[in-house]
Amino acid sequence: MNVFLVEDSEAIRLLLAARVRHQPGLNLAGEADTEERAYAMIMATRPDVVITDLSLAVEGSGSRLITALRASGYTGFIAVLSGQDAAIYRAPCLKLGADAFYDKAFGVETLFEDLAATLAAA
Repeated sequence: MNVFLVEDSEAIRLLLAARVRHQPGLNLAGEADTEERAYAMIMATRPDVVITDLSLAVEGSGSRLITALRASGYTGFIAVLSGQDAAIYRAPCLKLGADAFYDKAFGVETLFEDLAATLAAA
């Protein structure tokens, strides 16, 4: 399963990339730190999964990226991994077209468990 990471924090992006590389069945398709760069690379690589931060400090936002990807016909799994309050942001993200919302502080393990379960079911 090809995974694309969208995260503006280089430290977090490196940790997530390492985790993807070490998860059996996952392949790192690419990574970006801005909405514009992410959109172009995702459209070029068509990964199975996009993991995006909701707040991108430099340019854009994860919510605009989700909207743009779905408007362009991207049908892959979109997971939001954010430090934003899930009680406030989960429902709006799902309404925009995200498939799941995970909290950065507590949900990384759950995200990777869900990806492993998807692989096992395929």
